[in-house]
Amino acid sequence: LGIDAEEHPYRGSAFEPHVKLHLDAEDFRLWMHFLFTAIDDSFAGPVASDWKKRAEQMGMLFRHKLGLPLD
Repeated sequence: LGIDAEEHPYRGSAFEPHVKLHLDAEDFRLWMHFLFTAIDDSFAGPVASDWKKRAEQMGMLFRHKLGLPLD
């Protein structure tokens, strides 16, 4: 599955746009809940587990960079 640059023009750090949103720990809790629910509703097995693990790692990194509690 190829990604067309015109269809997906995003470039750069995934973190930078989030800084401007003034997120808090509850925002990340909700993000994890909805993301995990979507993954669990549509996928199973090691790939789904890997996606959830990566999401947890990204969430922890973002919270750390934003100075939010890591739960």
